Amino acid sequence: MQPKRWRFEVPGTSKQTFASLLGQPNDSELSTFVKNGAYYTVQGFDTNELFGLNLSDYESQLTKAFKRQGASQMIGECVTVRYKPSTMELSVSGYAEIVGGGSNECVIM
Repeated sequence: MQPKRWRFEVPGTSKQTFASLLGQPNDSELSTFVKNGAYYTVQGFDTNELFGLNLSDYESQLTKAFKRQGASQMIGECVTVRYKPSTMELSVSGYAEIVGGGSNECVIM
């Protein structure tokens, strides 16, 4: 199966919140981040770190099992985080794959 892209946006996000999500809580001016045009973009950020999960939580929190079909939908290991300070808009995007096809077991990649 082909990966399916997903994205969510969070309006009204402060610079401090953006920096904290990416592990820099003391950088409220975003001086450690690279700005490209109007956006600060971080590609390849670890999904578990962003959502505050350890590996044992990963399977239960970021995988959805469809027990009748014997398949699961699993969020990828990395996400892209974008922040536009002028509008205070945060967006997170990534992909999810359908895995399995004969078992109710979740597959961790």
